[in-house]
Amino acid sequence: MSEKQKSQHWLVTLTTLCPVHIGSGNSLKQNLDYFTKDSKTIILNRDKLEEKVAENAKFTEYAQAIADNNVSGFLPAIGGEKAVLKENLPFETNSDLKLFMRNGFNIPYIPGSSLKGAIRTLFAKYYALKIEPQIDWTQYRENKKNNIFMNANKLEDSLFGHIQSDWMRTIMVADSMLQESDLEWNPVKVFSKTHNENLQPKHWFMGIETTKSQITTQFQFGFNAPLLERLQGNQPLKTAVRDNLLNVLKTASIQRIKEEKEFAEKYKQQKIAQFYENLEKMSLTDLEFLMPMSWGTGWRGVTGNLLPENFIKDLRNQGWKIGKIDKGNVVHPFPKSQRWVVQGKNDAVSPLGWVKLSFQSMENYKEEKLKAYELQIEQERLDQEEQQRLLDEEEQLASMSDVDRLIVNMKNDPKFDYMKEYPKLETAGEDQRKLAEAFKEVFQRDNNWEDDKPSKKQLVKIARIKEILGES
Repeated sequence: MSEKQKSQHWLVTLTTLCPVHIGSGNSLKQNLDYFTKDSKTIILNRDKLEEKVAENAKFTEYAQAIADNNVSGFLPAIGGEKAVLKENLPFETNSDLKLFMRNGFNIPYIPGSSLKGAIRTLFAKYYALKIEPQIDWTQYRENKKNNIFMNANKLEDSLFGHIQSDWMRTIMVADSMLQESDLEWNPVKVFSKTHNENLQPKHWFMGIETTKSQITTQFQFGFNAPLLERLQGNQPLKTAVRDNLLNVLKTASIQRIKEEKEFAEKYKQQKIAQFYENLEKMSLTDLEFLMPMSWGTGWRGVTGNLLPENFIKDLRNQGWKIGKIDKGNVVHPFPKSQRWVVQGKNDAVSPLGWVKLSFQSMENYKEEKLKAYELQIEQERLDQEEQQRLLDEEEQLASMSDVDRLIVNMKNDPKFDYMKEYPKLETAGEDQRKLAEAFKEVFQRDNNWEDDKPSKKQLVKIARIKEILGES
């Protein structure tokens, strides 16, 4: 079996390049979980709120406040908003605050299904880009109640196989766990095309719980190449994926970045365009690629993006149920709108959903972990030996006479101030000669024995040592 036909397993490091939102379907409700005040959004700590309600025996009043949709007006009765404040967001929103995905233990995470869906979209993008740039869309048309639709399911079945034999089953993506500190709230606005082809932000903010930029997490990724050949789907696409899965994803991603940059430049969104220019300049290894995923990635994140922009109007004129007719029978090319993170009122500063995936084979990962473990064990052994050596030295020093201990410190400790100990030469008794020899040795070591310009005190000390040693 060749390398290309073997199952492959990687450890993948995911790095967020901008805020990423994986929606849980849950949200915080206005005037129940939060309220707005002075152009800010005040999120309440529900646990503290309910504790305060119990402490103050305000159950009836609290229930009435909920019924009246006016929890903020009830807060003074239990000590004010500061007593139950959770977060204070620097923007005002009148829509529900969208929460990030969490598991049953309330831990935020990125589901493997979200990652796999984004990868699937890039596979389809590669097909339309490299394998069949001129797709015959007429084979995917379908009549419904005298209207003609594009049946994307037929296209997807032709690429990936029917749901029972979809070759995406050969790709296994694990969940990627996050920490609460990885998340933050961001104000997002929808920017839509106007009748005169400008791009204008909507008036309202959306409060979205997202990851922070530049946080990292890891997950496992598996590719069962032997199973791939036994499943249905487009053979050229399957072959490209089997031969070089990461190159297929990287090729599609590069095109996607190019399209997003051109859109931002066309509508003079300089900060958004700069973000994509930075992505284009990013230095990546053969085992890395960039990918957009989940909420906020827009029209280009769905199968319909395979349609050429200049083709949509022709399809609409033929009776296809694609696109939206604006006033004056104008059909705008997609994408018609974008969701971007904003600063201030309307300054778009960042897109959503872009991540970098860095692959490392599990074999290499295990080897590195084994080497790291072996180094750790070796370091622990060396530390134990050093600790034992120090203990032995301490025991040895403790058993020595004061003079012997002084000599050891003079010879072995470069920071030891032996000049302060010189007077002990006169009180060393029978060890005087041994101590004088030690002083001579350290004087010579430190170039104090034959100094070109010795001080008078130094000459006196040297003379005394020589006298004791019988060298004068």
